[in-house]
Amino acid sequence: MAITSWVRILASIGMIVFAGAITVGATGAFFSDAETSTGNTFTAGAIDLQIDNESYVTNNAGVLVASPNNTWGLSDLTDQLFFSFTDLKPGDIGEDTISIHAGSNDAWACMAVDINGTPENALVGPETDAGDQGEPGELQNYLNFAFWADDGDNVLESNETVLWNGLASALFNGIWKPIADASDSGFFGDTPLAGNQTVHIAKAWCFGNLEPAPQSPGDLNPLMNTGFTCDGSGNQNNAQTDGITADVSFYAEQARNNPDFECAALDPFEAGPASIVSAGPTEVSDGFTPQIGSTIDQDVDAYIGRTTTYTGPQIGLGDPETIKWKVTVDGPSALTADMVDLDEVGWEDQTDQNIETFHYPFGAVGGNLVAVGSCDGNVGAVGHSNSCATLIGFSLVENDVFTNADKINFGITAPTGTYTIKYELVNTNGGAVLGTHTVTVEVI
Repeated sequence: MAITSWVRILASIGMIVFAGAITVGATGAFFSDAETSTGNTFTAGAIDLQIDNESYVTNNAGVLVASPNNTWGLSDLTDQLFFSFTDLKPGDIGEDTISIHAGSNDAWACMAVDINGTPENALVGPETDAGDQGEPGELQNYLNFAFWADDGDNVLESNETVLWNGLASALFNGIWKPIADASDSGFFGDTPLAGNQTVHIAKAWCFGNLEPAPQSPGDLNPLMNTGFTCDGSGNQNNAQTDGITADVSFYAEQARNNPDFECAALDPFEAGPASIVSAGPTEVSDGFTPQIGSTIDQDVDAYIGRTTTYTGPQIGLGDPETIKWKVTVDGPSALTADMVDLDEVGWEDQTDQNIETFHYPFGAVGGNLVAVGSCDGNVGAVGHSNSCATLIGFSLVENDVFTNADKINFGITAPTGTYTIKYELVNTNGGAVLGTHTVTVEVI
């Protein structure tokens, strides 16, 4: 399992130099004087974000040990990896503490993690016995994570609070989460990170159920106790040999003269060669109205449009073709498959247009609804069933550009509240996520 990391750094260094002079006088023998100020300068400050990491992982003997391959000192991120762990077993636990230094000026800071691949790797007997039919993999549905503001000793203590926690499949969605911003919802509230200071964000992970067990405050050792328990009991056989790959990104922005900055205003962090943006569904057909807005009533049809710009070689060819839309619906409470109905109703690319119905057959995963691929919704009730058998893929030509239109309906049993609809363009041959697009709506 390989995980790449990168960081965006907001920095500006510049200089404006000017000299001012005041001269009083003229020709002749008049009294005179001259005063000159030289070397006046303006020099811009900098936001220079740097990261270090201290990592621990369960070894082959089932003992938590230091992980030097995932530990480094304060630096810019280049090829460092927060995670590069193989041969995971249920019950394995790990812990990392990230140190963040934003340079010489106070700064707001955000963090995002985006899964860009869920490879099946191999389909072994216990997986097929558990009902696994192949790509994509399922490991992301069993890896639980927790993040908290740490005092630097890599142990959750009773005076420290877990702020983000959950399965990788739900938590690592590319949405920027606040470390510190004006929303007052990050690790350090609405107080910017102070210049020339270092703060610590710790994270624990578990292949199984991760539960906080905070320790009394002190100078503690994670090799003795991380402040968590990890329970790997249960049947996770459909995740054997599976993997995930993800990108981790940090962002810092000046706090001075910028009191209202919020991480939520940033575009989602997306890994991969496909850029996906909102589009009017009427670009595919004039009949696809109304377009979904910020709110939608229960049991009312609305349309969602998105345009994908793919910059890469031709991929996905085969029998069957391997490019699919993975759609995840995250609601205000646990969802069942009958609560939300989603169909692709048409698409248009540079040379062609297709107005047909393809149904996304949702299944419930961790309280969310997930569909990978769609089935032919024109085949009567069978094609529009969540148990439809054939999930259709497609391929991408080199430098492809296309627009999709979907129709969505939140049924009368769907809970009211905020929903996030996440589209991932996935190559199921390997599980790479080529691009991500998120739509948020309030169901009333």
